[in-house]
Amino acid sequence: MKNKLVKATLILMALFLILTLMASAASPAKFNLTPIILEDAGEKVEISIDDIGKYHGHLCPCSGMAFRAARFSISELWGDEIPKREDLKIISHLPTVGSADCFSYLTGTGPAVPHQVEGEFDLILPDGTEVTDFSPKNLKPISKDMNIDNWNFVIVRKSTGERFEVQLKKDIFPERFFKLRKKVKFTKTVTDEEKKEFKSLWNKILDAALTQQDNKLFEGKLVAEGPVGEIRQSVHTLKGAVEHMYEQVQVLMPIVKEPEKNKSNIQAVTDEIYGHVEEIEDYTGGFHEAVHKLMAANGGPQAETLHDYVHELGYLQKHTYEYVQALMALIKEPEKNKLGIQAAADNIHKNVEEFEELMEDIDELLEKL
Repeated sequence: MKNKLVKATLILMALFLILTLMASAASPAKFNLTPIILEDAGEKVEISIDDIGKYHGHLCPCSGMAFRAARFSISELWGDEIPKREDLKIISHLPTVGSADCFSYLTGTGPAVPHQVEGEFDLILPDGTEVTDFSPKNLKPISKDMNIDNWNFVIVRKSTGERFEVQLKKDIFPERFFKLRKKVKFTKTVTDEEKKEFKSLWNKILDAALTQQDNKLFEGKLVAEGPVGEIRQSVHTLKGAVEHMYEQVQVLMPIVKEPEKNKSNIQAVTDEIYGHVEEIEDYTGGFHEAVHKLMAANGGPQAETLHDYVHELGYLQKHTYEYVQALMALIKEPEKNKLGIQAAADNIHKNVEEFEELMEDIDELLEKL
């Protein structure tokens, strides 16, 4: 009898061991939700999903999915590089406090967020309306009719102009989620059973944000297709040329005060500026072609405005070219042309500042495309 009991015990232990090993083999690897790492004025900053929860007051589906969308997009745009905070721009279409708090924290633009430098965060609804007041009082009524289209985010690497668009997958939301959310949060006729059901669905989405792989949660793509992508690339190269020209003009302005003493330096800097003016002419041509493609594709009033900007760029480029040529001629005899040299330099400086302002206007318009 005793031997039978021992044998039975050994068989049960063996079966338990086999079942344990089978379960272990069948279980997927545990998902490791690592923090987002940014560089803030030369210092590495680690931001975890728990940091977002503390800033918002609690973790919720909105803050959790916003964190995951940003984390996914950053890995796609920067790879193994650590993004500089000021190079990060986030465009959200989700008008909820949780997502706004998350993105404000990541970009350093929110109140009481520890930071040295700031990125950018814009909240633009799917219909193009920009929201600038992120208070609960303002966002709650806006979010009343939100749907899957709102769960769309664009992360921008400002230094290159690259954009990565993330869309939360429809099957992440259980059936009836949006309908129940609207009833629970905005009506007085909701039942206890409906509240309980909504809370259960709410928890399922949050659990997905904490445990699912990126490819299970999101559809993601680099946004660079068609004429809009060409326009963004053209504007990126234009901005680079304008910035380099601006830097050289900052070198020019102090030294033109003593042209006799600084003749060779003025000539060298003017040659640099001349090269950038030629670059701007070339890049404006590419920009112009891309805008015409957008107009042909029924780009609407925004395409028309971009077309106007192209002509403004051409006007500025033409006159800056003339002022640079005048300066190149005048500096040959600095003793005789001191006043003319200063006037030409002042005109170049004025035009470059107008270039900078125009590029900012173009950037703002592109965010709406």
